[in-house]
Amino acid sequence: MNRCKGCGETLQYDNPNKIGYAVKGSDICKRCFDLTHYNKNVELNNYIDNDKLLENINKKRVFTIFLCDILSLSNETFKIYDSINNDKAFVLTKVDILPKNIKYESIIRNIENSFGIKPLIFSYKSAMLKNNLLSLIEKHRKVLITGIVSSGKSTLINTLFDENITVSHFRNTTLDFIEINKDGLTIIDSPGFDTKVVTQRSKNLLKEKIVNLKKGFEVLIDNVSLYSDEDINICIFMPNLTVKTYKNKDSYKMVKINNNTDLVFDNFFIYFKKGVTIYLNNDSFNLRESIIGKKYE
Repeated sequence: MNRCKGCGETLQYDNPNKIGYAVKGSDICKRCFDLTHYNKNVELNNYIDNDKLLENINKKRVFTIFLCDILSLSNETFKIYDSINNDKAFVLTKVDILPKNIKYESIIRNIENSFGIKPLIFSYKSAMLKNNLLSLIEKHRKVLITGIVSSGKSTLINTLFDENITVSHFRNTTLDFIEINKDGLTIIDSPGFDTKVVTQRSKNLLKEKIVNLKKGFEVLIDNVSLYSDEDINICIFMPNLTVKTYKNKDSYKMVKINNNTDLVFDNFFIYFKKGVTIYLNNDSFNLRESIIGKKYE
């Protein structure tokens, strides 16, 4: 059984309209070829089954490195990570998109304390992260690399071992397990887990904006509208940040926010220092204890 060297999917040579189609003699499927050369994607709706993927990872019983980018941190993410029964390590990626005035060490400490994630590996310097992960892989000799979709798994493997796994900004680029044997090491690349908090990736640095919202007024951030009956002070983190404030009270969903909490959406989050009741026009969010913490106290 031949598998695509780019995404791990079983190759087939008969039907161009099905996943895995390749020209005879090729070791890469047409989808991966188009992704690599033309940035053209074939959308795969609900292709990855999180429960089945988790079951298959646990069956392999190998040390597991779990990648998650800074914008995809959520309770759902940590639930998936906790469900992996193998010995494992959590790797936080794309930390460099955060504003430079935030102390990375504080963020890591807050994540470790809030979610009980240890060991947690991160670095805003790619060379340092590469050295840390190489040491971990060499220690265990055989590892599986998984994580949230588009968190940088395949890019990491390509960088560490000079491979040619297909990478793109599209979700679910890797479709099946890809095993690589190199220099006495075995690395298994895995498809990514899909979550409700799937970020809209951006190469732009996150920008932060402190907003003082007066009661009776509404703030519009991206397509999310937020209203409160109280005066509140919030700090918004998102790429290409634009905020509009206007008076337009409406019947939105009521959400109670605790002290030191992040309200997390697809491509941004809002930090609340103090607890408050708010009203939203959007129910696609997640709440977590803030990773920013007490920076603004």
